[in-house]
Amino acid sequence: MNAVFKNLAASWSSIRLAVSLVGRSGRVLGAIAVAISVLTGLMVAVELLAIRDVVERLTNEQSASLALVVFGVATAIRRLMSSVGSELQWAIAERVERSVVQEVLVVATSAPYEDFETPSFQNALNRALRAGQRDIWSAAWGLLRLMTSGFTIISLLVVLIALAPELLLPFSIAAVVLAIVAVVKGRLSYTLEFNDTEPDRERRYLRQALVSQSEGKEIRLFATRSMLLDRHDRLFGQRVDAIRGVILRRLVADGAANIALAAVVVGCLVIIAQRTGDTLAFSDAAVAALTAHQLAGNLSGMFTGVSSILQSTQNIGDLQSFSQRPSTPQPAVAVHQVKSLELRNASYTYPNTETPAVRNVNLTIGRGELVAIVGENGSGKSTVAKMLTGLYRPTAGQVLLHRSDGSTEPVAAPLAGVVGAVFQDFARYELSVEENVTLSDPRAAHDPAGVQGALSAAGMDEVVDQLADGIQTRLGRKFGGGIDLSIGQWQRLAIARAIYGRTPFVVLDEPSAALDPRIEAELFDEIRSLIPNRGLVLISHRFASVTSADRIVVMNEGEVVESGPHRELLKRNGLYASLFQLQARRYQLDAVLD
Repeated sequence: MNAVFKNLAASWSSIRLAVSLVGRSGRVLGAIAVAISVLTGLMVAVELLAIRDVVERLTNEQSASLALVVFGVATAIRRLMSSVGSELQWAIAERVERSVVQEVLVVATSAPYEDFETPSFQNALNRALRAGQRDIWSAAWGLLRLMTSGFTIISLLVVLIALAPELLLPFSIAAVVLAIVAVVKGRLSYTLEFNDTEPDRERRYLRQALVSQSEGKEIRLFATRSMLLDRHDRLFGQRVDAIRGVILRRLVADGAANIALAAVVVGCLVIIAQRTGDTLAFSDAAVAALTAHQLAGNLSGMFTGVSSILQSTQNIGDLQSFSQRPSTPQPAVAVHQVKSLELRNASYTYPNTETPAVRNVNLTIGRGELVAIVGENGSGKSTVAKMLTGLYRPTAGQVLLHRSDGSTEPVAAPLAGVVGAVFQDFARYELSVEENVTLSDPRAAHDPAGVQGALSAAGMDEVVDQLADGIQTRLGRKFGGGIDLSIGQWQRLAIARAIYGRTPFVVLDEPSAALDPRIEAELFDEIRSLIPNRGLVLISHRFASVTSADRIVVMNEGEVVESGPHRELLKRNGLYASLFQLQARRYQLDAVLD
């Protein structure tokens, strides 16, 4: 019994949540929704009283014309309100969805970057988005159904109390039964959706892979379509089986509720029949019977709305929990005062692992300095890059900003406006060329000359000049009129974006893997000459491209093992010299073979 009361209390909380969500659509739409519900309820009472008057007048052989007109007008108004309510539900749901989804996106883009690498965060994000897009409709529909049925029930109860007040007790019992069934049905549906979160993400992933252009090449070449389709179908089959079980349990609950409600209606009709001609006039008996029948229907409709609200608002409760996640505050940094960026005894261990990816890294980059980080695959170079940008917060040690006035500030968030970056998995925004470049500094004033300068520095100016609409050309194939670029051109565009950002520091993590070594070295030399007062961190597996760096940091198995200028490192004859000579011999062999 305690569990029942707890569930009923949770149901009341869910209804309050649904009201608050619909309230986001604005006071006007909310007021209209309430007015429609009240008017619908009143019209039901008017119809019943008009029917009573018609029966009474016809029994007494009197004219019932006026009562019939009142009945017709009330019926027309009620049906019109029903149509308006349906359209209003659409408007309310769209407005609420806009507000809620925007809120989810704000929270997601403010969350620590590491969170995206954990399944628990991905599951929470998926439930929040699903609630914002799908469950908002159910909540809006359920609340409007609840309000309409609720006000109609109030009108019916007023009529019933006037005619046969003893019928209130059986209907009260029926209402309790229906409330319990609504809670059970809502909980069953919510549990199904909650447990399906991760399988649903996998189905969506497989769906996207099957229709994606990038994965499409391998799917066709390796003939993997059948395997992926079978896996998708198997996952969907598991959902269908789970839904089948939930449907059966919901039907059992519905069956019990409908039997109880039918028994109540039959009992009420027996009571009305016994009183007819004795203490209840024939016209009153007819109206009482009709009221009992309509009351049963509206009670069923009201708790159907409650069940819908329970299912959707429990999902929306997950949305609220997600929306209350702590965000990563953006530090307010006076960019012009920043002198250098430092990693001090910084280590980082990835989630669900025990061995640190990098250990005790000490590295300082000053403005105007070019620092290269080299090492074999898996040595920790990219992890260091993400710590320098603030995307990864060190699990030990610190990231520090040093100002020109001698003060120091620890960093615990992405350094927007301080550090720009080009990563190995650079983004390809299917927007215009200009938007692709200016995304690194969207708040800056319109600066076509700055865009052209960044494109020129990245070696993309000639490519863009050949496009039909120049920097206004839309890129990508997903939208009409879009032009696709080669992987190397997309990479150069990402470099142009980092250059345009005007940040004091720029991290280039394997930014030109699609370019040959000679063009890569020329590109880096040009970038350095164009942004002389910015600290550059260059991560590359090509040692010949970084020989002009002021300092080369050599990493091995997550640790810094060497540091210094190119010539000095060669003289030490350590790991750097060994790897540099190994690559040089390979390039010489390739040249001979060509």
